[in-house]
Amino acid sequence: MRITCLIDTLMGGGAQRQLATLAIQFKEFGHDVELLTYHEGDFFRSMLEEAGVTHRQLPGGAGVSQVKRTAVIREALRSSRPNVVLAFLDGPCLYASLAALPRRDWGLVVSERLAVPGSHKRRFQPLRQMHRVADFVTANSHINRLMVEASVPALKGRVITVYNVVDLERFRPQPKPQEDDGKIRLAVLAHYHAKKNMLGLIEGLAVARQNPEGKRIEIDWYGSKKPPESNYDDAAAAIRQHEVQEVFRLNPTTKDAEGVYARATAACLPSFYEGLPNAVCEAMASGKPVLMSAACDGGALVHEGRNGFLFDPANPRSIGEALVKFARLRPEERDAMGRESRRMAEQMFDPCRVATKYLEILEAAAARARKPIAHWPTEVPATAVLD
Repeated sequence: MRITCLIDTLMGGGAQRQLATLAIQFKEFGHDVELLTYHEGDFFRSMLEEAGVTHRQLPGGAGVSQVKRTAVIREALRSSRPNVVLAFLDGPCLYASLAALPRRDWGLVVSERLAVPGSHKRRFQPLRQMHRVADFVTANSHINRLMVEASVPALKGRVITVYNVVDLERFRPQPKPQEDDGKIRLAVLAHYHAKKNMLGLIEGLAVARQNPEGKRIEIDWYGSKKPPESNYDDAAAAIRQHEVQEVFRLNPTTKDAEGVYARATAACLPSFYEGLPNAVCEAMASGKPVLMSAACDGGALVHEGRNGFLFDPANPRSIGEALVKFARLRPEERDAMGRESRRMAEQMFDPCRVATKYLEILEAAAARARKPIAHWPTEVPATAVLD
């Protein structure tokens, strides 16, 4: 099968890493794979070249009109003559759909990767309406799929949940640090955005510290504080207000996620909403327990009491109680949670398994066969509820 993957750039990013990893898996399965981009960026180029995946950057970068870019992409697809196109991110999905009009000889699979609260209630959503041009739509969380189906009921049955891939070799359990000072070290890898709920976690830690066990907890948050969405200054003020400066540290973003997880007791993510957070998936693969919000697909990633604990992100007391509950566990119980996280990660995020599910969708699209396709994972968590 000739597969063309389309995305904006090869600069580092979660969606870019996902598509590059999938392209490599498709190649390893014996398919002819090409990856097209229309903005400069080569962060993942060497990775693709080593795997034998062709990368082609299309002419016309920033400032090119949508009409011209659509024409360039249409011509590129005519020249490469794929059996199927897989597009990631809003812009590439839109251009691929426009390039498919008025007719096409290839299958088309587009994607959604952000579960923005309330987005399913908006009456006029041109981008989601354009998904109707495609054979299938993939979503990397059940909550995102439900939002797409609620927005465009005509797509029901054509939107397939497929979770992200994780590099299970890069992210794997590491030997525990030699020292055991009794501290509970939580790591948060997320931007300093209000939606990530830093203020709620700070207040939750203050609540936890009212309990003797809670005084053992320390939190290191790693993220970018670029404007305009950053609420870094508000968080720094809240840390001072709750007098937790010594135990809640704000750090710059890091490229050493593996090292952060190796030093941490557990991972934490208090977001008000997420799609499928890569930080949590990678923490699970690293063999770490997870404390996170009972929102969106959180219930699929954390099985309460087995590999971590869930909490209400809007309730600092709920957050604090989950922190204390984890701090009270014996070391061997926390280790068992970490092993369960790794087992779940191997099942849900294995690149070969996820790529196989994508190939099932791509083959159906190439044949223009709108057949029922099972989601991966199949079970919808109780936390995936539309507001």
